[in-house]
Amino acid sequence: MALAADLAPPHLREAFLGFWKTIGDIGAAVGHIICGFLADIYGLSGSFHGTAILIAAGGITTRLFVKETLGREKKKEIIK
Repeated sequence: MALAADLAPPHLREAFLGFWKTIGDIGAAVGHIICGFLADIYGLSGSFHGTAILIAAGGITTRLFVKETLGREKKKEIIK
């Protein structure tokens, strides 16, 4: 949520956060269903591995394409 608030234009922040929350809720609802189907087809191990691959892909994509929103000076303050 903090990332969404940082990336949203100030005049659209409320709508952006609402959209972000809605997408997250849909993902949480649908994710369980998809994992259940994967578990039925490939077993629990397949479901686990499929989820791990998606999480890793999301982390790599975020690291590569989402800009840092916390400035260097602010980071130094937090570290101290």
